[in-house]
Amino acid sequence: MANAKKGKVEEGAVKAVKDRSDGSSKGSDSASSGTFVLFARVWIVLTGICLGVSSKYLVAGVEFFGKELSKMGSVSVTPGLLLGIAVGVLLILGLFRLFKGRLDWDLPSQGKWVRLTAYLFLMVLMVFGGFQMHAWPGMDSVWATTLASVGPFLGKTFELRPVFFPSLAVVLVSGLVCHFLFGRVTWRTFMIDTEAELKKVSWPDRPEWVGSSIVVLVVVSTMAIFLYLCDIGLSEIMNEINAGF
Repeated sequence: MANAKKGKVEEGAVKAVKDRSDGSSKGSDSASSGTFVLFARVWIVLTGICLGVSSKYLVAGVEFFGKELSKMGSVSVTPGLLLGIAVGVLLILGLFRLFKGRLDWDLPSQGKWVRLTAYLFLMVLMVFGGFQMHAWPGMDSVWATTLASVGPFLGKTFELRPVFFPSLAVVLVSGLVCHFLFGRVTWRTFMIDTEAELKKVSWPDRPEWVGSSIVVLVVVSTMAIFLYLCDIGLSEIMNEINAGF
């Protein structure tokens, strides 16, 4: 009787600990999801702003959009400026509508590292694309005019140019596309399952991988030296017989 009672007490204690663990996990997931939603909202607003400014400079070469309608301080109100504001506002509203209910990061505690790695890898590619686009226009282009200068900072002056906005828009829009795709059930499940399978892998211990790495480095170095010597020898022979290029 005493043993049965003791068993029930222990079972109740284990259940209470499990409930607290589940509650803390859900609370952590909720906090992570809330932070991600806030970040995603800021991302959408920046996307709309960048595309709106890009629209303004995209039509800068059309005479109609460059006519000054009025002046607000040092800012000239033109049809191009109004078009850029309208495009930016409509895009922000449209993106919020498109991503309604999809801004959060579902199941943040599952497949976290694989999903983060995928995001970071794609972000590197997106930043590289934006950087290349920023260096694209020539100095005589409207996209290369200097809007503002910051500095000197670390001995260098940084200039804000119109091309910065479409370059940043490339990164932001690509990020939204990735988030939309990663939020799909099939993609999310695939990445969660991938991390689950990686956790089942039996990784070698340190002495084993250090020894294997040394063997690989020695073999590769030996082959590189051998091929280098062969290249030099064959080049000398070809020069002696006046053959080759």
